[in-house]
Amino acid sequence: MTNTAVLLVRGAWNGPEAWDAVLPELDGYDVRAIALPSSSRSPGAHPAGMYDDAEEIRRAIDEFDAPVTVVAHSYGGIPAAEAVSYCPAVARIVFLASFVLYEGESMVSIAGGPKPHWDIDESAGLVRVRTPEQNIYADLQGDIAAAAIKGLRPQSLRSLTEPLTSSAWKRVPSTYVRASRDRAIPAALTEVFTSRTDALDLLDTGHAPCRVDPVGVARLVRAAAA
Repeated sequence: MTNTAVLLVRGAWNGPEAWDAVLPELDGYDVRAIALPSSSRSPGAHPAGMYDDAEEIRRAIDEFDAPVTVVAHSYGGIPAAEAVSYCPAVARIVFLASFVLYEGESMVSIAGGPKPHWDIDESAGLVRVRTPEQNIYADLQGDIAAAAIKGLRPQSLRSLTEPLTSSAWKRVPSTYVRASRDRAIPAALTEVFTSRTDALDLLDTGHAPCRVDPVGVARLVRAAAA
């Protein structure tokens, strides 16, 4: 067992199973992939928001007994940045094809509004994603693609609109991992996010590198946690 812990934070519409192929590649680390309350199969009358996700991340970090490397995918980078500002145990944040925001920005605001492939239910406060095979999982095929799509859950609208109050990447060492064939985050935004971190890595995948190239993801996580 290494002396570094790893916390895996998934993106929107997903559960911790998004990391299933990566976990075996991180043998030797105290590693945990967590569920975030904003993406639930049973969201209830008041779906959780981004700040609730940040609190869940804080609780998970506090459970480790070693310095923590937080690896956040896509939307997960937003509550991770919110949470890590208050967690001195975090040694590095890895933003994996992720959003890297300033205070006052939200996922919706930085993207210029809701995306065309979002199906928004205003009354329930939920967002579902249409055509994930075209934008999120464009480079997945066969059973892997089918399982990923089947596993998608409703995401709370609050989580996508609540603004960041603290940008941890300004104070905590951070790495951006760019997915070269990403269709979910425009290249212009990726350039902005890359400029906000202090290191850059590259994977030749679409928006779901943890499913397409789990070995490559684990290699980068190990390097970041070293």
